[in-house]
Order: sequence, then structure tokens, then C-alpha cells
Amino acid sequence: MDISLTDQELELLRRVLSSHLLSLREELRRTEKHNWRVHLREEENTVKALLGRLPAA
Repeated sequence: MDISLTDQELELLRRVLSSHLLSLREELRRTEKHNWRVHLREEENTVKALLGRLPAA
């Protein structure tokens, strides 16, 4: 799937994903339940992969 974004939309998406990544990392530090940590780690990896696929600013 391809999606076309304006420069403003791309920057907003980058900021939203970066903010979510920080939230995930904080949640990982506070979470003790193994199953939830696994889920959060998978989501963290997905968000990092998405950020890595975005075109450079």
C-alpha cells in the first residue's frame, strides 16, 4: 500500500510516532507482567520500523 503525504503531514506523523515510542518505553519500564511486556516490545519494534521507513526530513 502506498500513501501520499504532504510535508506537514509527514512531519506530524513522525512526531506522533516518536511521542508514542517514548510512551511505550515508559510503559515498558513500569510494567511487570511478562505478557504485557512482550506486547509492548513488539509494538515498540513496529513503531521503530515505521519511523525508519519514513522519508528523511
